[in-house]
Amino acid sequence: MSPLTKRILRITGWTVCLAAAVATVCAAYGGVVNPVVTTIPAILSMTFPFWLGLSAALLIAALLARARRMALVPLLGILCSAGPAASYTPVNLFRENVAERDSSRVFTLLSYNTANFVGVNDGAVPAEKYLAPGAPRNGIAEYIIESGADIVVAQEFPPMRPNPFLGFTAEMIDTLAAVYPHTQHFPPSAYAEGEHRCRIFSKFPMRRVELPPPSGSAEWSAAMVDIRGMETLVVDVHLQSIGLSRQDKELYRELTEGDGRGKMREVRQTLIGKLSRAMRLRAWQAVRLRQAIDSIGAPNVIVAGDFNDIPGCYALREIAGGDFRNAFNDAANGPMITFHSDRFYFHIDHILYRGAMEAVDLRRGPCAESDHYPLLATFLTR
Repeated sequence: MSPLTKRILRITGWTVCLAAAVATVCAAYGGVVNPVVTTIPAILSMTFPFWLGLSAALLIAALLARARRMALVPLLGILCSAGPAASYTPVNLFRENVAERDSSRVFTLLSYNTANFVGVNDGAVPAEKYLAPGAPRNGIAEYIIESGADIVVAQEFPPMRPNPFLGFTAEMIDTLAAVYPHTQHFPPSAYAEGEHRCRIFSKFPMRRVELPPPSGSAEWSAAMVDIRGMETLVVDVHLQSIGLSRQDKELYRELTEGDGRGKMREVRQTLIGKLSRAMRLRAWQAVRLRQAIDSIGAPNVIVAGDFNDIPGCYALREIAGGDFRNAFNDAANGPMITFHSDRFYFHIDHILYRGAMEAVDLRRGPCAESDHYPLLATFLTR
């Protein structure tokens, strides 16, 4: 290899390593910047796993090429991004299983966006699936009933009435009422009958807590729940979604298949435009929700649901502030995808908490009929 070729390869290697390290750090902390100011950092943060993986690959490549000084560049980018990386891939392998030893202090909470009970996994039209002879009952509702959770915070929950087109029977409604004698949702006047709703189910006594209405198409509902003698404010959250049309999803599918050549203008005007608008709305909604929680002044609080945004995003940071903990960071192991439809594979469902409790386990449920996976968290009261 000629000296000129070596020099070109060395310069290229340094340039690529430096660019990847800078992009990794910028993506890692993109959620710090308020999307109302600019959405570029927030959009970049959605690509953080890619840049982190690229930096790791460049580090290995540099070491194999015995370019140790060059390897320091991606290594530095990885080390500077260690905190945000931990929010994507927590490690809690050696947590003591206190739940079995202190069962009297344990309670479980299920967070689940039920997508109005319309299954999206098998591609079958609900009416065709559930009206057929010998058809099964709705799998999403059955999962909730069989989960054993003490509290369920559900988003996009349909009206509590029999619906044969969804396989939602009167028997299932009676079972839900028996398992969860305490339930609440948005006041019926707040939304039209067909709108999505946040609904809280509880085995423990609870009373409604009024929150100011959210902006945009966000929804939330709150209740003060008596969890084993500990009054806890439980907030069920569904922040602003992107609101993609069928055509938008088809465009995204083409991009992921490598067939989006010549469509970047359309991408900027539709996908990125709608994504930016949703990010700005979520920023405002997060501020409003945090102010509402602070005004109540409850020491024990759980905020759970569909945040429609990734770990470390601005909305999540704004709501969490400096006093909330993240159940995923405290009790899960490894990366987790909670949304799985239309090739959008992201972790957008979260459980935040503060007060006299500790998350000791968090797992993703196996039910895949909704476009979201359920999250089941186990808490230990102090």
